Amino acid sequence: MEYINNIFNIFKTHNIILYILLVCSGVITFDVLGLRYILGVDKLEQLYISIIGLIFLICVSSFVFLIADGVFGGLKNKIVNYFRRKKFKKNIPKLLDGINAKEVIILYIYLLESSSTTWLPVQAPEVTLLVTKGVIYLSSKYGRNMSNGMQIFHYSINPEIEKELLHYLGNYFNDFSEDEIQSFISKNSPPYLRDLNESKEIWNL
Repeated sequence: MEYINNIFNIFKTHNIILYILLVCSGVITFDVLGLRYILGVDKLEQLYISIIGLIFLICVSSFVFLIADGVFGGLKNKIVNYFRRKKFKKNIPKLLDGINAKEVIILYIYLLESSSTTWLPVQAPEVTLLVTKGVIYLSSKYGRNMSNGMQIFHYSINPEIEKELLHYLGNYFNDFSEDEIQSFISKNSPPYLRDLNESKEIWNL
């Protein structure tokens, strides 16, 4: 059913000139219902008939290409996305090992809030790096302005990595004492986190 919809979308979205050329050149090339005589083009030289026939072939080729692209283009994207996800899954352990301390602090917010979505500043370099790595993604169109001038938006954990990430974060501080955890957080917390927490309290986020 999806393929049929793709074909109908081709008719809706592509230039009507292509269809006009296809029909007109086809009618003249094959002299459908004797229309060459009716249209007054029956006395055209063979050279011009050949040119019109060539136009017809070009239109048919373009039309076939559009249909094939509409039908199989989606299938191609699915195959590409499948192998992309497979490669991403394979590289998850390496990706997690490459997360730096400040990024851990940002990701730990998800664990503390027991949520896969939280508010984060769009201008924060740690957030940008995590998005680039495919760990989190922007999941809202509308944000809020904090008092420090930064804007916060909803960011969600990539579902493809969520299980492994939460397990990684849960074990990250296993060998830390309570004092070591507090020291780690104080040392590596980005300065904007204080404003972020205050804004969340004010807005009850």
